[in-house]
Amino acid sequence: MAVDRQIIRQRIGFIEHNLELLEQLSERSLEEFIYDAIAVEAAKHLLQTSIEAMIDICSHLVARMRLPMPEYSAGLVDTLVEAGLFPADHAETYKDMIRFRNFLVHMYVKTSDQEIYEILQNALNDFRMFIADAWNAANTNPQS
Repeated sequence: MAVDRQIIRQRIGFIEHNLELLEQLSERSLEEFIYDAIAVEAAKHLLQTSIEAMIDICSHLVARMRLPMPEYSAGLVDTLVEAGLFPADHAETYKDMIRFRNFLVHMYVKTSDQEIYEILQNALNDFRMFIADAWNAANTNPQS
């Protein structure tokens, strides 16, 4: 089955839209950000749903390319690396992002506002890196 590039394009568009909003939030000082509960919660939601879109893209690539479906979401990244579709040196970053999404969903009471702010300041380019890798993978056939 071929990769549905329209699905990939839609999910990437979703991530890019969220990135625009996250970048606006990143322009605030730490104090402004932390004292605005709506901004903090918006950032958490935007990060969570952007990472969910990443997982959807990875899952689509794995399924459509008939690669082995892993048991856990982070394993999707390993599968794509093993197939030569994602660079190995990006794998830990993407798996950390997926683990962070799981932390946001399941351990939400332990998420610090400062940690969210630090992600806004230092990690948004990881999404751009993923977008480039995902689009390249969508336009590549896996090595048999």
